[in-house]
Amino acid sequence: MKKIFIISIITLFVVGCKREQTPRELSKSEPLVKAIPQCYNGMLDTNEIGVDCGGPCPTCTIAAPSCTAAPNSLVIGTYTSSATNTNCFEFGGNYKMTGTYSNGTYTIYIGDPTPNIAFGSYYYIQNTSSAGGNNALVDFNDAAYGALSLSSGKIYMSQTSGAYHATICDGAAYSPVYSSTISAIKGNISCP
Repeated sequence: MKKIFIISIITLFVVGCKREQTPRELSKSEPLVKAIPQCYNGMLDTNEIGVDCGGPCPTCTIAAPSCTAAPNSLVIGTYTSSATNTNCFEFGGNYKMTGTYSNGTYTIYIGDPTPNIAFGSYYYIQNTSSAGGNNALVDFNDAAYGALSLSSGKIYMSQTSGAYHATICDGAAYSPVYSSTISAIKGNISCP
């Protein structure tokens, strides 16, 4: 009896496993997921807006800046100025923004040829000889405070209607005019 029971179970198992499956066509409401290899390689490729997002990849979630500033404005020390005449372009493997404001001129170098705007992405401002990777350089030639090279802070990049926006937060720089450090430098500059 046990032998017949075991043979029956094995037969059911074998017959069940050899069941033929027929492919079917998906309806229009059923999603078909297609993986694009460039969207999972951890690099900023072709038409992507951020690393592995935007363009042909899933939509980017933008990093929220840690500060707010009025559009196209710079706050340096006690002065709030309007930023104008902004130019932006790829320069030596970096993204460069230049322009004027009511107290002088500015130059921003981002350590990527195209800004990365993906979630959690920001650039560390460092007073070094060159931007690169996740670093940025920010220089001001300010009428009140003199030549300022920011030594700290962050830049958050975003993009709206084809224009890039650089939000500078928590910037600090040494002022040769006042022989002291100017802190809480911030701004919001768009290009073009």
